[in-house]
Amino acid sequence: MGYQVERVLQMAKFDQGDVKFQFREVSMHEIIESVITNFNLQVETMKGMLIPSLHAENDSIIADTVHMTNVIQTCWTMQLNIHPKLPKFLSKPVMSHNNW
Repeated sequence: MGYQVERVLQMAKFDQGDVKFQFREVSMHEIIESVITNFNLQVETMKGMLIPSLHAENDSIIADTVHMTNVIQTCWTMQLNIHPKLPKFLSKPVMSHNNW
């Protein structure tokens, strides 16, 4: 619930042009796990499942945690809207120094 309140407040600030990003080093694995926790009920209701496969060599990025969480949440929400009968999601970020 706290996440949703934070998201609504952040979006209101964004709409008003008042958003102040707080860039710092964050773990993509932690962000994805957080989204899975918040998104899992919706997916389970649709008889689906989220399958995390978080084995990135280096999952650290410089980002605003709330914004990056919203990006992932939005992508997954769009996926559900496009394929509502999709039985599972595979969450597999692949990040290494060679990929950049």
